[in-house]
Amino acid sequence: YMIPRNKSHWIGMTKNYASLDKKLPQDISAGDVVTGTFLRSSGKSAFFDVGAWLDGGLDTERSKIGSLAEGDSKELKVVKVSGDRIILGAPPPRIGSEYTGKVMKL
Repeated sequence: YMIPRNKSHWIGMTKNYASLDKKLPQDISAGDVVTGTFLRSSGKSAFFDVGAWLDGGLDTERSKIGSLAEGDSKELKVVKVSGDRIILGAPPPRIGSEYTGKVMKL
């Protein structure tokens, strides 16, 4: 993995290891549910800070997120982690959650 050019990330070196202020991509797995902080949207994607070196991307055509302002938090599911990408999706429904929709087929 390459270290991002963003200078806001901090690396502290000790004698035996590097201490990182953010997780490495390999520390996040598909299926994890994370809280993402909305950063920006671009075309069909929305980007969230999920506490990793890389921002997570969400396909807004597949997962409707409503209107979010920069800094808003949203619970998301990690769909895939590959190389330099973290792909996010909508979290699974929780027991007791209420949803409005239309039944298409039984």
